[in-house]
Amino acid sequence: MAKTKYNTVDEYLAKQPVSTREVLETVRKAIRKAVPLADEVISYQIPAFKVDGRAVVYFAGWKEHFSLYPVTAPVLAKFKTELARYEVSKGTVRFPLSEPVPVKLIERISRVLAETDATRRRAAPTRARRANASLPRRSTTDRIGRRPATSSRGKRRRAMRFKVSLQKSAEGFAVSVPGLPGCWSQGETETEALSNIRDAISEYLAARDELLRGADVREVEVLA
Repeated sequence: MAKTKYNTVDEYLAKQPVSTREVLETVRKAIRKAVPLADEVISYQIPAFKVDGRAVVYFAGWKEHFSLYPVTAPVLAKFKTELARYEVSKGTVRFPLSEPVPVKLIERISRVLAETDATRRRAAPTRARRANASLPRRSTTDRIGRRPATSSRGKRRRAMRFKVSLQKSAEGFAVSVPGLPGCWSQGETETEALSNIRDAISEYLAARDELLRGADVREVEVLA
């Protein structure tokens, strides 16, 4: 991941070599065409497109290729044949800079990512109600009788641990959270990647809580 601090997509592109910049502008236009209502932002120091506050697709330029993220299960299933000729690793597809940009494929992938995210948003409250039907509500005291810590604003706070998968890649290190589908990040170093995934998890959980706002949510305990 670049060490330069970028605030906008234009700033990110301006720092790329001219030949790479031209390719990335083409990628940018393809994604924009697929998700015209998305907001362009910089997230984890690479360009991203957000819909209703949630990033649905990212892209980045590297020395010999550009990458599109995230390559989710629906994307892999739908575009298995088209992606076969490209290098695909966990959460990422790499397109060589030396080849023409597959504009139509990028448009279609971006559209599927946006549609999948929208479907997940609509379904989340319904799934919560069905899964939690007829289950007793938990008290505000946890299993061992201690009340959770609260912030100065009275909001509940708790430390949480997540297992993450770290994979060395051409860009540095890619990291994902198996328990949180679509939650991933990257970094030039292992330390940077782990720092970035913490931010990604926080953002993911905040978005999840927003999706569940107003739903009849319960909790169940499972012995692992």
